[in-house]
Amino acid sequence: MMKKMMAIIVGLCLVSSVVNGVEPQYETSFVGFDIKQFGLGMVEGSFGEFEVSCRLTDDKISDVRATMNISSIDTKNKTRNRHLQKKEFFYEKKFPVITFVGGDDILVTDKELKGVLTIRGVSVPVVLPVHYEKGEAGNVIITSEGMMLDRFDYGMTSHKHLINNELVAKIRMEFK
Repeated sequence: MMKKMMAIIVGLCLVSSVVNGVEPQYETSFVGFDIKQFGLGMVEGSFGEFEVSCRLTDDKISDVRATMNISSIDTKNKTRNRHLQKKEFFYEKKFPVITFVGGDDILVTDKELKGVLTIRGVSVPVVLPVHYEKGEAGNVIITSEGMMLDRFDYGMTSHKHLINNELVAKIRMEFK
């Protein structure tokens, strides 16, 4: 369940439709999360449907907005996926998407993107660690790993003794 939340959050932050004339390469992009579950160890999850928009220039990233569809969560376990969509976790029927809205513009050399992450209708300020890289083929790769999220901050307090409250978001977005 926490993995789903993390995947949604991460996906919202980095995936995009069109960015200043460059297009996202979805086949090489990823929005996911890791969360520890008692008895299973680390559980990985991802979101198959996400959308991000931003402005990207040679030196700046701005106007970042992202959404992830809760219905697209995938932890490689259909029963767990359905459970994460229920009221005690993401409550997909009432809150079908996770959103991220970036704050101030950042330079491509900056290491953090501040913004607001909304899950289950609860908006929390977050800091997303980012790495910008320009590839040899002219592509742009933006990655983020290590953002810790506390599911309790978003009202997901179910199964406290079985699922860790913290999850780690993982994002890789490539544009051409």
